[in-house]
This record gives sequence, structure tokens and C-alpha cells, in this order.
Amino acid sequence: MLDWRHSSPFLSSTTHDPTYRISFEVVIPQSLRRGRQAWLEVLRSVDAPHPFTTVDCEFDADGRLTIQQDLPKLYHCYRVRWQWSQDVEQTRRVGR
Repeated sequence: MLDWRHSSPFLSSTTHDPTYRISFEVVIPQSLRRGRQAWLEVLRSVDAPHPFTTVDCEFDADGRLTIQQDLPKLYHCYRVRWQWSQDVEQTRRVGR
């Protein structure tokens, strides 16, 4: 992703067809994240204001986060969210 510093801190996938498994593998160095915390959210759509469920997750020491959701519900959005570091957030504000 070329312009990641201006992106929102999440990635997502929506199930439009029956799906056996959704897998997310995210690698973000610690210097670019705020802490190790991340969240897996299940929503009606990617822009829904409130998730149906939220599960706490954690990046490992190498900055890797791997999540697998077996048998995801049809017509739901699965979103992994994290927080950018303060340096990245400042760059995002200046770049706008």
C-alpha cells in the first residue's frame, strides 16, 4: 500500500457469498502503532456506526497479527482495527 500513512487504521472483508473462513494477516511495526491492541469487529457494513461484536486482539512482538474467523456470517463485515502511533497521526493531520 503506497499511501498507507493517510489511510484509516483498519482492514475489512464482507461476506457476500457463503464463506468457509476469513483470514487477516497484518504486519505493522511497533513504531507505527499505538500499543499492541487491535480489535476484530463484526458489523452490518463497513460504515456501520456500531459493531455487533468486538473481540480484543494483540499484535505479537514482531508486529504481526493473525486472525481467522471460521464460518463467518453471510452479509456481515469483519473489520480489524488498530490505532496509529502519534507520529503517524501527526503526519496524517499535516498531509491533509
